[in-house]
Amino acid sequence: MYRILIIGKNSYIGKNLKNFLELSSAAEKQECKNYLDQKPGVQKTNKKEEFGPEPNKVAGQTEVKRWDSEKCRLWTVDSVSGQNGEWQDMDFSGYDVVVVCSALVHKNEKKLGWPAYLQANAILPVQIAEKAKAAGVNHYIFLSSLAVYGRGQERITAGQRPSPETYYGHSKYLAEQSLLPMADDAFTVTIVRPPMVYGERAKGSYRQLQRLAAVLPLFPQIENQKSVISLQNLCRFLRAVIDSRAGGIFHPQDRVYRSTTELMQMAAGTRKIWLIPFPPALNRWLASKSKLWRKAFGNLTVERQGF
Repeated sequence: MYRILIIGKNSYIGKNLKNFLELSSAAEKQECKNYLDQKPGVQKTNKKEEFGPEPNKVAGQTEVKRWDSEKCRLWTVDSVSGQNGEWQDMDFSGYDVVVVCSALVHKNEKKLGWPAYLQANAILPVQIAEKAKAAGVNHYIFLSSLAVYGRGQERITAGQRPSPETYYGHSKYLAEQSLLPMADDAFTVTIVRPPMVYGERAKGSYRQLQRLAAVLPLFPQIENQKSVISLQNLCRFLRAVIDSRAGGIFHPQDRVYRSTTELMQMAAGTRKIWLIPFPPALNRWLASKSKLWRKAFGNLTVERQGF
């Protein structure tokens, strides 16, 4: 039985990742039972044997005699809060993977101040990693951000050096710099820098689009390109990282780039929004003059990365 601990139980990604992994585990547990029941050469007995940590029946009253770990990786998932100190009371021993989703995200940076971002996004993740490593956890996954590259980027390439400009980006990059040297043969460190995450009840920029989509009758039709990732695809990616124990820095994204217009239509759902043709030259000019316009309607793509 694989044990996973998510730090950040109230975070958007943390809550949904836990739910995704639990549903996946339940479905695969049934598939695994079916596989073992049908696999030639697998012996069955009426004596109760262990399927993972507990006896489980398949095909009526028969019992699986052995567990094929190559075909049947089952897991349990726990989650705790990272911001209120709840994680400090947890015993990390026995866990295989720790995933840190807890973070202080883009809010009013001037009001909150640098010390708050430093503690939540740089110091705390390292403290958690130190505890995990000391307890024998063999895989640590840290949810970082494209904010480490700073503003005004149109294309992020493999090996590009981060240049953060915000408290959020600086604090995430500081954490990365401390976490990566902790990796060794017994402790894998994975840094995940997702682009904008979209999906039901998403936060951040996509939530702002949803609010606009609820009230705007018109929207400019602009063919810009942005790297984004659906919540479902991000959860699938994190599961693949867990399964493979892949270490290093990753930039997951959907297979296709999206325009802001497409994202607005997705956010609107069934609500009709009329699109207004917008001259590309005017879009480029506005992007060169306004940071807000560039963030909304400029390009931001990440070089695709194999996994």
